[in-house]
Amino acid sequence: MYIKEANKHRHHVSYQVGEKVWLSVKNLALPEGLSAKFSAKYTGPYKILVKPYEDVYTLELPAEMKIHPTFHVFLLKKYHEDRQPERK
Repeated sequence: MYIKEANKHRHHVSYQVGEKVWLSVKNLALPEGLSAKFSAKYTGPYKILVKPYEDVYTLELPAEMKIHPTFHVFLLKKYHEDRQPERK
């Protein structure tokens, strides 16, 4: 019963290689002096290069980010050409 209730509002999200997505800044280190409160929730958009596993995507990140480019789907959000991601 608990599993059924927990999964009630979940939905499966899938992206294709070549699509652009926003990356959540939730787990990214912010530069010195910046507050998460006044920063955008997402960065990007970035192109998906590879889907190595189910729900895992490798993005084409700029070299200056210096982080591993592979992320779980819950950290990604679909990019729409006509819209920008919401701010906090």
